[in-house]
Amino acid sequence: MGYVRPHHLSIDRTKQSIDAIPAKVTYSHAVGPVVYVELKRDGTDEYLEAEISKEQFRQLGIQTGEFVYVHPREVKVFIPEDFVI
Repeated sequence: MGYVRPHHLSIDRTKQSIDAIPAKVTYSHAVGPVVYVELKRDGTDEYLEAEISKEQFRQLGIQTGEFVYVHPREVKVFIPEDFVI
């Protein structure tokens, strides 16, 4: 299983790498200098949460309902047999 923290996801309008994930913007909310963006992964029922700066959000000009590409920067991998609660 892999996990990526919201601030380790970047958002672009174009596919920048082979690991880019196409997703639809479902919600965004600004808090201070950060914008929280909720995205629905294309073709699945999975949701992603990203944190980007207000400046990047303005530069991208993304709106709810638009498709973008999400790029994971730091993925933490958990091996199921090593995972204990």
